[in-house]
Amino acid sequence: RETWNASAPRLFVSGKLAATDTAADVLATWKQSQAVAVTPAQDIKDTAFAYTSFGPAGTVASRQHVDDLDLTLVTFANGVRLNLVRMPAVHSAALDVHVRVGSRFETQRDNGISHFHEHMLHRGIPGHPTAHAQALAFEELGAAFGAMTYVDHGVLSCGVPAENLERCLELTASLCETPLFSDIAIEKGIVREELLESYDGNGRLVDGASILRELCFGQHPLGMPIAGTK
Repeated sequence: RETWNASAPRLFVSGKLAATDTAADVLATWKQSQAVAVTPAQDIKDTAFAYTSFGPAGTVASRQHVDDLDLTLVTFANGVRLNLVRMPAVHSAALDVHVRVGSRFETQRDNGISHFHEHMLHRGIPGHPTAHAQALAFEELGAAFGAMTYVDHGVLSCGVPAENLERCLELTASLCETPLFSDIAIEKGIVREELLESYDGNGRLVDGASILRELCFGQHPLGMPIAGTK
């Protein structure tokens, strides 16, 4: 995506472009995209959702509507479930991705890997190869992106102006499918500092939630700390 001639109307092109491409390269890509015929989907079952690697994309196995909640439940043939909630009084959109990860699915050997994975999702995606570039890509859409790891699930969340939801979905899908996992050493240091916040000056665990889980569940994965150990 590139912009030139600031005094004239701006032209934005989304495609396989690099930051070093010239205006001629951008214009050529734009003309190429104009030559591609686009047929709008007439029904949700005809819509191709191409941003998942979990199985065949675009096949809707079931779809139902919950009237009192104005909630649409969609299940794809690959097992991915989509919940759509209309909020007509709100002028923004919220996108949440819930993933079956967390400390309860880990072992003593790999405890904390889900939390570390969450951290690494901020380190760049194709087209936005650094943490700064990735954050800027979301911010340019007016989006606020965040991630969190819990005991039994992880969440990627994004609030964005409704008109930018489609582009935000593309970025989030790329983040889920093709994170670059760059600067691992830097992120290890950040996670270590975060882990130290759960201990006092004598190295004793003082995080209340972690202590409670350990007392209740012992050596079971539910008793392990979400972020791992030092």
